[in-house]
Amino acid sequence: MLGFAIAVPGADLSADADKTIAASITTTDAAGNSGSASDSEGYTVDTAAPSVVVDIVDTSLNSGDKVSTVTFTFSDAPSGFDLTDVTAVGGTLSGLAVSLTDPRVYTATFTANDGFTGIGSVSVADASYTNAAGNSGTGHNDTVAIDTAPPLPTITLDANITADDILNAAEIAGNVTVTGTVGGDAKAGDTVTLTVNGQNFTGTVVDTAGVLTLPSLSPAPTSGRRRHDRRPRHHHRRRRQQRDSRRQ
Repeated sequence: MLGFAIAVPGADLSADADKTIAASITTTDAAGNSGSASDSEGYTVDTAAPSVVVDIVDTSLNSGDKVSTVTFTFSDAPSGFDLTDVTAVGGTLSGLAVSLTDPRVYTATFTANDGFTGIGSVSVADASYTNAAGNSGTGHNDTVAIDTAPPLPTITLDANITADDILNAAEIAGNVTVTGTVGGDAKAGDTVTLTVNGQNFTGTVVDTAGVLTLPSLSPAPTSGRRRHDRRPRHHHRRRRQQRDSRRQ
């Protein structure tokens, strides 16, 4: 098969008003007869860079909701677009897939990292993809606020549970208010639980320098009477004998 290849400046092809190539050929045979033929072919010019819009659907992520859908909407269907063209910060991207109804739309799943607090992002870099015409595309990114770090409260009981840190008879017969302070990520309204004598007592943190407000506690009374019961029996007999001798 005979053919030809002629270099034509791309600038001339782009500048051509009707975007049509006209081709013709003339040939002469051995007898001196000549003949000609012609053909034409139209084409289009596409020099526009494709673009993409990245959208992280959720506006914020936390430890209870770490996952968001991410959409990539292109101006033209991209060529060879995959996860290697995308950069994620503060999380990981998975499940990239093209829409079944629109080849310009891709979706993926962004999962925030555990223990991360800050701004996460998903980015497509410039020139990381092309359109069908081979033009390199422009990039785009979107961000999301992430807080998957658990709060870290602190709690400190006051050094003395009473003025002298010794329970007396009157205090044992009544209620003792146990106090302390909280810090770190603790906040007003948080619940504090004290465990005393196998029972739980709860109260709330107030907004005055982190002082704890707790219900009155009723510690179990000490078994003072039993100390006499544990004395040897001969002790009690001796006391009775002494009382009897005094009566005589």
